Amino acid sequence: YWNFPFSDTTTDTADVAGSADTAIVAGSADTAITVEQQGCKGNQPRSFICYEDFFITLKDFDPYSFKTKVDGLEKDYFKYSFDNADNFNNGYVGYSPFVSFSSSVLKPDMVCASCESSEHWSDACPMMTIPKIETISHTKQEYEWLELDHVILGTYEKNRMKEHRLEKLGEMVARIRSFLEKDLKRTVRLDIFGSLVNGLGAGGSDVDICFRFDSDEQPVNVDGVEIVREISTSLQKMKGLDKVYAITGAKVPIVKFLWPKFGFEGDISYYNVLALYNTQLLKTYCAWDQRVAPVGVWVKRWAKSCDIGDASRGSLSSYAIIILLIHYLQNCEPPVLPRLQEDFRNGDVKPILVENHDVYYHNTVFEKWSENRSSVSQLFVGFLDYYARFDFETQVVQIRRKKPLLKMEKDWSRSVCIEDPFDLNHNLGSGVTKKSTASFSVKSILLLFRSFVVRRP
Repeated sequence: YWNFPFSDTTTDTADVAGSADTAIVAGSADTAITVEQQGCKGNQPRSFICYEDFFITLKDFDPYSFKTKVDGLEKDYFKYSFDNADNFNNGYVGYSPFVSFSSSVLKPDMVCASCESSEHWSDACPMMTIPKIETISHTKQEYEWLELDHVILGTYEKNRMKEHRLEKLGEMVARIRSFLEKDLKRTVRLDIFGSLVNGLGAGGSDVDICFRFDSDEQPVNVDGVEIVREISTSLQKMKGLDKVYAITGAKVPIVKFLWPKFGFEGDISYYNVLALYNTQLLKTYCAWDQRVAPVGVWVKRWAKSCDIGDASRGSLSSYAIIILLIHYLQNCEPPVLPRLQEDFRNGDVKPILVENHDVYYHNTVFEKWSENRSSVSQLFVGFLDYYARFDFETQVVQIRRKKPLLKMEKDWSRSVCIEDPFDLNHNLGSGVTKKSTASFSVKSILLLFRSFVVRRP
């Protein structure tokens, strides 16, 4: 609906149902700019202003005739049913007093929202069907588990961040910090976060850096976007860095750069402090059990190879996948990991607030805490089995408490709900499509039964 102010003396407004094929043409760019400069105030004799800031001009417009037609409209003209194509007026919604449509115009096709097939609806789409889980009757032999152990551990050892790379990374960050302090003439702190330092990243991963001044609290009355631009301008003058530019339109503005000498690509964000605590939390979980990091690296690699580990394509981010893994390791029997935000907390522990979020967790590691003796291959297969059976329809994946968390409690309705451990309002699965959800479950099941489970004849 467009809400037009009229050009005559009346103060009435009229709701008009518009169609892309009515006799309405978009105003030229010059016309639109002129109207905007006039502040969109007062009566315009032939230019009419949409409340959505879209400018249109009607050819040979007669205000009196137009008002007469609008006054003659009735509510029944706009009643139609989405599930009955016969109620559509030759493919157009509602009645238009302005245009006579040809009866040869086709009605809109109704197709499945998941695969665009006209043969079925989305609730009966084969792509969305998750096969029934069968009971495992016989697993592989011990030597076969050992083979998979060798592959998982070998992949981790080959891809993990080596000590010499960490040293180079530290040297690079120290040089950048020193340059920024001299150029900006302020005390600067640069802290690395993300998979490179939490134990779950590969040596070729991008470097994520949090920029702060000397205070832990973000300065008030300071434009973070402007600071990001200043960082970008400064680093463009630094020798050794290449392809330095700022991205200020993102949710978290960043400066991207490349340091060819060290072989690192990096992102610098402004006061992304919560990410530092997320990194330390995951690093602590890895320290609790030496199996966590190898399985985590392997699960991320598996997800990417199955096209379900890329948030930019409607599936899961690497961070979300690790939260899935930790949740499973907390809930398998016996558990591999505790709940660091709940299990060791008593009434004397006060919240630690960062950006109005409680970031407390138990950071002391107890060696040999778990009684679970499963191998890394058995934990990986258990992970697949767990999420092949997980109730994504009603439950939220989370790692902060033992009690199950329902979508109803969060008032979340996305197909996959994964709670950030600190920012409890952030659903890490908000960008996941229903198609990706079904794909995740199906591929978990198929890989589980076809590759790792031998069924009894």
